[in-house]
Amino acid sequence: MRTAIIGCGGHARSVADAILHDAPDTELVFVDEAARPDETIFDRYPVISPESFDPDTCDGYVVAVGDNGRRKQLTEDLPVRKAGLLTVVRESACIGIGALIEAGSVVLDGAHIGPEAQIGKGCIINTHAVIEHEAKIGDYSHVSVNAVVCGRAEIGAEVFLGAGSVVRDKTRNCD
Repeated sequence: MRTAIIGCGGHARSVADAILHDAPDTELVFVDEAARPDETIFDRYPVISPESFDPDTCDGYVVAVGDNGRRKQLTEDLPVRKAGLLTVVRESACIGIGALIEAGSVVLDGAHIGPEAQIGKGCIINTHAVIEHEAKIGDYSHVSVNAVVCGRAEIGAEVFLGAGSVVRDKTRNCD
């Protein structure tokens, strides 16, 4: 399988790490506006410019840019092609019964998504983050390392919750 990762910064490397741990034979290509000639990630995977990227050569892609607004813009600007927007869920994550994770979201190592929780499009649920039962995370939001969203809380679109944050149960419209 060949996967394109849009971006080549820290979050892109975390996404690549998650993909490669669970599917080590995946062929990766990084696509970035600031690509330099002969640049590679992990001394192996090429970084190419958007102009030289042909999405039809990939089985899917992930927009792996940490900035919520930029991630949304890049996702919406990508042409619809044979290669679809992928959702990456690390095998070590715990996903509860009835949880919904929409296209383009990334759930990293040790994260917990409780039963009937809803994760919107293009979200980042970072390492060891906890999204408890029936919580809702809006599109293109980022729940950082070790952050906790308690049961039935609702987080709006494009929200950034910093490392170690706690959103109490039943909190609504946290923007």
